[in-house]
Parts: sequence; C-alpha cells; structure tokens
Amino acid sequence: MKHKAKDAATVPDHVVPLSRQALEVLDGARVFSGHGGLVFPSVTNTAVAMSENALGYLINRAGFAGRQTAHGWRATFSSIMNGHRPGDAQVIELMLAHSPPDKVAAAYNRGSHAAWRAIIAQEWADLICAGRVPVAELVAMTRR
Repeated sequence: MKHKAKDAATVPDHVVPLSRQALEVLDGARVFSGHGGLVFPSVTNTAVAMSENALGYLINRAGFAGRQTAHGWRATFSSIMNGHRPGDAQVIELMLAHSPPDKVAAAYNRGSHAAWRAIIAQEWADLICAGRVPVAELVAMTRR
C-alpha cells in the first residue's frame, strides 16, 4: 500500500507492507465501500475519503474515550515491537515513517528493508489479532 505525500517533490512515498490480516480487512471493507477508488470513503460522499476524525469518533463510541487515540496505536506498535525486537529499533522507526536522527547516515542508507518490515508487520498483526473474530463473520453480521 502506498501513501502519497502532499508534496511528492520533497517527501518520498511511504510504502507499507501489509500483513495477511490487513489484506483480509481491506477485502472485507470492500463489501461496505464498493469497488471504487477508496477503501474508506466518506459516508456522505463516496468520492471523498472519510474524515481524519472518523477513526477518533469510532474509538470514542467504542468506549475508549480518554484511553486510546488513533495516533496512540502508533505509540502502542512502537512500544510493543521495540520490546519484542529491541535490535530492530531502526526498522521499526522506518515503519512509522520517522526520519532518522542522523541526517548524514540517512543520506547514504537508502534501503527500505521491505522484507524485514513485512516480517515485523506480520508479527504485529499476529499479536493484535490473536483470538479475533474472522472478518467474514463480522461482514456477515446484521447491521443497524
């Protein structure tokens, strides 16, 4: 999955390796969003992406107000995976699209570490999805 930067001339694309579970969620989301250009369109206008606040509203409605934020998941990922893989801190930072603190080293090291990032992404998904209900079951449930 690629995320296009607003100013592509100054910021490179952030390529994100997706786990099996993430791909399953994206496929399941198509049941609700159709097969247009957006996986998560706005409820009121399917030609526009959902609001950046939509995930925050969902988290709050699910009962996590004041305990979790959408951005907080990034901190959770960093904390847990740095604990599981203390030797992979640089790759974990790369996965979060953080700029390396050493600008000179960053200028010379242009590796994406895609294979290693895919392994870490799959390990993270396996951790947070253990015991979850399959996406197909969630999609088939009656909705209000």
